[in-house]
Amino acid sequence: MSDDIDDGDPNDRKSNRDYPVGRGKTPEHSRYKPGQSGNPKGRPKGARNLKTEFNEEMNERVEITENGKTRRPTKRRIVVKSAIIKAGKGNVTAQRNVMELDLKLNGIPEEKIATPLSPAEQALVDRMKALLASDHLDPPEGGFQDNKDG
Repeated sequence: MSDDIDDGDPNDRKSNRDYPVGRGKTPEHSRYKPGQSGNPKGRPKGARNLKTEFNEEMNERVEITENGKTRRPTKRRIVVKSAIIKAGKGNVTAQRNVMELDLKLNGIPEEKIATPLSPAEQALVDRMKALLASDHLDPPEGGFQDNKDG
């Protein structure tokens, strides 16, 4: 009960404040003053992020010998070439990664977008449209067949 009484004791935490302290309400003496930064030194000049470090490393040139000739491709070029060679040798993971990268960078080729349907495919599409447009779908005349052996 004596906690609620302000007896002027400077060591008493409640005596020096006239507002509630709690979550989101820090004591006034520990708050930042107006214009004062919470990180006064800030980010050091010349500090580089991961993207900068990664790109610098990938763009570094390395001397290699290929087919008896010395070349200086970037590490980026070597990684791409290596992935494509692995994909060509049948590595399924490399094939998937190369195809995903190709689609991301180049999109779907135009000839694949506008390929006309064969007459059989067009007939199937027309039949499906007609079935969907009707009020109900009737099961086939012979009923549904189970293709399981047994």
